[in-house]
Amino acid sequence: MAAGKRRIAAAAAALALGALACTLGMGSSGTIGGTVWLDYCSPGDAEGGTGPDAGTCVIDSFGAKAADGVMQPEEEGLEGVTVSLWEGTCPPNGEPGEQAVTGSDGEYTFTALTPGQYCVGIRVLEDGNDAVLIPGAFTAPPSTVDAMANVNVSAGTDTVQNFGWDFQLD
Repeated sequence: MAAGKRRIAAAAAALALGALACTLGMGSSGTIGGTVWLDYCSPGDAEGGTGPDAGTCVIDSFGAKAADGVMQPEEEGLEGVTVSLWEGTCPPNGEPGEQAVTGSDGEYTFTALTPGQYCVGIRVLEDGNDAVLIPGAFTAPPSTVDAMANVNVSAGTDTVQNFGWDFQLD
């Protein structure tokens, strides 16, 4: 009978801890994270195909081949890119509330975010990003200058926002 009382006491303690966590707001935050990757334009296949559907290229508004904005398994993350986070919608006002620098795998994360709307972005000519990114353009989300995305964070969720970068190699 002592073992039964211990199980009841353990269950009661677990319920109390769960109630305390809810009271303190634990588990009520979310995260935003993702990868900044080098979006390659591979112009053809082994048969020499060079159309916009061959390889991982698209034809841009100038009629040139550009990367497709889709992260492929062979494409690598970009290290050392500063990703910024603002509360509210894009375009942001003022300085970012938080910043994260991508690791060797190109990944970044913002944690313990209060549920709500955020703007996550990369400013090409600021925060040292020019040394890492220039020359080139974003393919995901597509942009010729800074890349910004509106992200809605819900409690207990991990939201992914990736950024693709295509170096200009002329």
